[in-house]
Amino acid sequence: MKAVRLSEYGQPEVLQYIEVPVPEIEPDEVLVRVRGTSVTRWDLRYRQGLLTPPPGRAALPLPFQLGRDTAGEVQAVGAEVRRFKTGDRVVAMTCPACGGCEYCKRGLDNLCTDIALPGHQRFGAYAQYVCRKETELLHAPDSLSFEKLACLLWSYSTVWHMAIERGRLRPGQDVLVTAASGGMGTAAIQIAKLAGAARIVALTGSANKVAPLQKLGASHVLNYREENVPARIAEITNGLGVDLALENVGGEMLPLCMQCLRMDGTLVSAGQHGGRHARGRGGTARLHRRQHRRRVHNRRDRRGPRRPRHHVHDDAGARAQLRGVHARRRGDRASPRLLAGSILSRDPWRPRQLIRRRCPIPRGLPTRPGYCCRSRESRCPHGECGP
Repeated sequence: MKAVRLSEYGQPEVLQYIEVPVPEIEPDEVLVRVRGTSVTRWDLRYRQGLLTPPPGRAALPLPFQLGRDTAGEVQAVGAEVRRFKTGDRVVAMTCPACGGCEYCKRGLDNLCTDIALPGHQRFGAYAQYVCRKETELLHAPDSLSFEKLACLLWSYSTVWHMAIERGRLRPGQDVLVTAASGGMGTAAIQIAKLAGAARIVALTGSANKVAPLQKLGASHVLNYREENVPARIAEITNGLGVDLALENVGGEMLPLCMQCLRMDGTLVSAGQHGGRHARGRGGTARLHRRQHRRRVHNRRDRRGPRRPRHHVHDDAGARAQLRGVHARRRGDRASPRLLAGSILSRDPWRPRQLIRRRCPIPRGLPTRPGYCCRSRESRCPHGECGP
């Protein structure tokens, strides 16, 4: 088979297109014919030799084969494989876990040190065929192309954990998204919209990207190169600021997001390509004075729902929405599940009580938390979606 590998760090010229043997599968493994993969900033920095492994993980090897995302078809299965057969469409998990180490037992499988991640310590998908364990693969729908499948899990599961798990995004809140035209930015807009965000403010540095971002679901699109972003957000939010800032850049964008938060706002940061150091007004004093919560998100954190499901579902409500992909004992904490049928109580005497709603629409149809299942309004005119 053909593969793209590198044996030294440097410019794109170090990538070699070579002939290599087809990998042999173990009894619990699946041979996947790769139909699509992704090129991410991780791949670029790995090739340049600018990365270091997280504490406790194995070193990043050379020679190596990049490619963290994998989408394709099952070519062959091992003797112990039961969930897949030849010809099945599959997508590989980007951050599997062993399920048995000390971190996995604590529910912190994103910190698992007993497994080699694809494209990190284990050969990625820059090849015609790859081997993956049965527990590291998910069934893929026919309605999504391999190109889209190959770009979903890393971006959307990361943003889901940032917004829903870490940021505690709730219906009616205002959200700020940096690098909105990138992979994680577009995912953040769609997930915030599906979660019921009232206003979604997207930041971009190009006027040509304003219209596409508005079409994607952003309420307001600001050009951070030309506008005073904190002042414009204060105007949009009536002087309050946003409830949640999803920061995907790092560097000077981090203090800028802090200036845009409201009292008791939350900042979730997952990017460093804008720089690891930043200077801003206020510093930690601003955090304490305005009671901000800052959460530094590890992109390897893929904590998802605990209910076992082994399919990636297509949904008309978003171009690339993922629902319920999780098998805790098998180490899969990869992908998001929408909080359909649940809202957060607005009763001031019960500030964080979760109210379950009974949906009259058949299961499987897309719903949004806190909205009527039929009319998509905040108050159900049918009287059927109330608590």
